Amino acid sequence: MLHIVCIPRLHPPAGLALIGLSLVSSVVAAEPGDAAGGLTSASPTQVTRLEEVLVTATRLPADSYAAAKASVGGKSNEALRDIPQSVSVLTRQRIEDQNLIEATRALTWVTGLVDGRSNESDTPLISARGFRVDNVTIDGSLAGATFWQVPSDLSMYEQVEVLRGPTGLFNGSGPTGSAGGAINYQRKRPQATPLTRLEFAVGQWDHYRVTLDAGRPLGEDDRLRGRLVVSSLDQNDFIAYTGRQNQTIYGVLDYQLTPATLLTVGTDYDRRRSVPTYKYATFRGDGSDPRWPRETAWMVPWARWDGDTTGAFAEVTHRLNDDWRIKAAYNYRQEKLFWDWAWVTGVVDPIPGSTQKPLYVTSQRRDTDDQVHTFDLHLLGRFRAWGRTHDLVVGANAAQREQVTHQPTSGKYSYNWGGPDTFYIDPTRINIGEAPWRPSAMSGDPTTYRYQDDGVYGNLRLRVLDQLTLTAGGRISTYAYKGYTNSTATNKGAYKRSGVLTPYAALTWDFSNSTSVYVSHAEVFSVTNAYKVTGEMVDPVVGNNREIGLKSEFFDGNLLASLAAYRLTSKNQTRIDPSAPYPCPASPLPTAYCYIADNEQQVDGAELELVGRLTSNWQVMLGLSHMKKRYTRWLDGNGGVSSTQGDSWWKDDPDNTVKAWSSYRLPGPAASWRVGGGVRWQSETYAERAASGTIPAARVTQPAFAVWDGLLAWEINKTWSAQLNLTNLFDKVYYSRVTTSYGSYGEPRRLMLTLRATL
Repeated sequence: MLHIVCIPRLHPPAGLALIGLSLVSSVVAAEPGDAAGGLTSASPTQVTRLEEVLVTATRLPADSYAAAKASVGGKSNEALRDIPQSVSVLTRQRIEDQNLIEATRALTWVTGLVDGRSNESDTPLISARGFRVDNVTIDGSLAGATFWQVPSDLSMYEQVEVLRGPTGLFNGSGPTGSAGGAINYQRKRPQATPLTRLEFAVGQWDHYRVTLDAGRPLGEDDRLRGRLVVSSLDQNDFIAYTGRQNQTIYGVLDYQLTPATLLTVGTDYDRRRSVPTYKYATFRGDGSDPRWPRETAWMVPWARWDGDTTGAFAEVTHRLNDDWRIKAAYNYRQEKLFWDWAWVTGVVDPIPGSTQKPLYVTSQRRDTDDQVHTFDLHLLGRFRAWGRTHDLVVGANAAQREQVTHQPTSGKYSYNWGGPDTFYIDPTRINIGEAPWRPSAMSGDPTTYRYQDDGVYGNLRLRVLDQLTLTAGGRISTYAYKGYTNSTATNKGAYKRSGVLTPYAALTWDFSNSTSVYVSHAEVFSVTNAYKVTGEMVDPVVGNNREIGLKSEFFDGNLLASLAAYRLTSKNQTRIDPSAPYPCPASPLPTAYCYIADNEQQVDGAELELVGRLTSNWQVMLGLSHMKKRYTRWLDGNGGVSSTQGDSWWKDDPDNTVKAWSSYRLPGPAASWRVGGGVRWQSETYAERAASGTIPAARVTQPAFAVWDGLLAWEINKTWSAQLNLTNLFDKVYYSRVTTSYGSYGEPRRLMLTLRATL
């Protein structure tokens, strides 16, 4: 707890004497005759004092696992206790302690989050509460609906914030209106104190990484400050001949235009060159597992995945007075992607007489240019009414995205099964390196998609009573989409929806100085770019999230705890239209199915998180999540209610997860050493299929498993420190994802040594 003692101005020399005395003793009561606390006539030897004013505030240490504030789901940094939804934050200290430099790996350590597409190195599919989390923001501004536009290297970010549940209040109702939640990355900013940090890392599978983080005032008057982050990575994967090179550069400037106006501009560039990891360990036709070695490569060595992401942003914040400020922010991101790869597909020992295909090589080539422009303008402040202070934010934002893609004229695949050029793989000796590179010409006409999501929003935090706060708000959105590529389509991909309201409401009761309870209601509205046989887009996904939670602080705010229970409903889940032809004649996509949106889902769950300091030497993080996802309406292929209505037949996401991590600084003479460790545990996942013709029914299960990590850190001196990270300490063999055709191996044991210098 930080205690600030405000001492009134006194006439010297008595004032100087009193200031010195106040640093070592409590303030003495006012002299007789000073009932009003003001100055009276006094002799030169008398000391005249004003009444002491004691201000109490909480300040978390810079190296804490607990975050003081977060801006995810809002427009300003708020204490986590003041956000009436489930929020988790990965602070810079946790990112460094656990060596969570890669964004995907970092997110899998957040309470309730899982990577649902663990088979590919460059396309994670993060989900929460059973739904994809595709709402990605950077400093609160939409970064686009693709994870490819978020750099895999977190060196330029101060912390990672995750809000679980719908976030349509500020971020729109297009494809980013996910029911699962939102992820916000807070950029590092210039600081008043000069900073220079160097980091060197070396690890298994030829992993080498170097990072520079430098910032300082750039003028004598301290009006201009800058920060620069540069990082370079070269690493291989545990799978044969796969790996990546990654270079990141980020620069930002703060300029104080006037005492009340701050201008911030910045840019970043991320370059990725890789032979992508493809973790498809293929199963047999009957669903049994041949147990391939984890290092078996299923991707050709000549595969390429090239990505170049460029970002730029500008912000102007103007303080109108002590209570109100206005902020305008513009963000631009462009990602250029090119991939040309081939991999093994099919099954081992296909069932005779079935439609199953033996192992063969298929490939894909694509060239994509994806650009996103976002703009946000909002007014934020507080006002007094009915004897209390209330908070208000109103604003408008817009996101415009254009994605242009070229693909081969021969179709999606340049290796087609059954033709004269089919390249079969011998299952007794997997050697995909023998598959030759075969060029395929790009199409002359690109596929173009355009998204526009505009809206106005407002949020009022009304303090009804001293301990009771009502939060209410909403966003009115206009969403437009246009995409075209199929010249014979009856629908060219045009869609527009205006006046979409996504409301939000919450009630918070602070029943003590350290604990509050809340109830909240948030709406879901998410557009699905899928088409009916009639040519219309399927109805948007709608639903709501109802949540009750408890948040508390311990040890003067150094330890944060939260508990939430929720029910999330979602309607208009899509399914393939069994009566429509393939490909869908109405779709602007040349190889798409026709869809129907008529299934409904419900998720009931609970989440518990504890993070921060138990003692000055001991930091902890514990995150527990439980959910039960089921279909409340599940139609079979003929449109009738299915006899298997209930639990989903495909459990990609585990019902239960545990994330736990702890670090401890040794006492006494060994205080320069820290030890740490943690575990990620999840319940079983599975995939199953029904019997079809000669193909038997099958269920593939990944039993519950735990993966342990360890840390040993040494502060060599005031400048240098070193740490050793060991992930998958006991070399657990497991599948991070399973289907009825393949499993995706998790990473084996890995050793990483990091050396840091603060100059």
